Amino acid sequence: MADRPKLDAPFEAQFHAGRMQEWVIQRLIRQIHTADLVKVLKVYPTAGSVGFVDVQRLVQQQTTNGVGVAQAPMYRFPYLRMQGGLSAIILDPVEGDLGLAVFAERDITRAVQTREAGMAPTNRAFDAGDGLYLGGFLNADPTQYVQFKPDGGIDVVATGAVNVTASGNSTLTAPAWAVNGPVTFADPITAPEATINDIAFTTHRHGGVQTGSGTSGAPVP
Repeated sequence: MADRPKLDAPFEAQFHAGRMQEWVIQRLIRQIHTADLVKVLKVYPTAGSVGFVDVQRLVQQQTTNGVGVAQAPMYRFPYLRMQGGLSAIILDPVEGDLGLAVFAERDITRAVQTREAGMAPTNRAFDAGDGLYLGGFLNADPTQYVQFKPDGGIDVVATGAVNVTASGNSTLTAPAWAVNGPVTFADPITAPEATINDIAFTTHRHGGVQTGSGTSGAPVP
């Protein structure tokens, strides 16, 4: 009887000591945020740097009687863009995307604001406020894409116009090119040789021309 806990003892102390310790450890572990599947609620693109998203966890909490409870939104997570220096693939998230939220080991608030090394402003660790968004997972098949095929070849599919802009001389090299559809050129085209319907335009001559020689001259450059 001497080992029975007092009635005014803490609630946890009224259980077996080993079970109490296990409960405390489990409670602490559940406060550590590592990674979670989330849904994008809002996107905040910014000028001069990559933007932020608001997200919500897909896995709900539940009450003691098994009723699901929606998780609270998590705000302004920096999102990933594949980038090296000033070169990047711009494919920013949109509302409704599913992706992965990962949580930093320490408070990243100051680092996000300044993009410089510095001390963490608080002692929090693996906190839900220090998340980063990586997209996307479990989304629908895309309707426009760049696909690198495992057996070789690349498919580029767009649902709108495709614009390619270069600030220097550019080269397309292939054994052959096929263009299906009308082609409009905004500037003159320069080529050492042009052949259309098996006619070489730089050396082609017309016979029967009323010039006295009977053959046309070379094309005028």
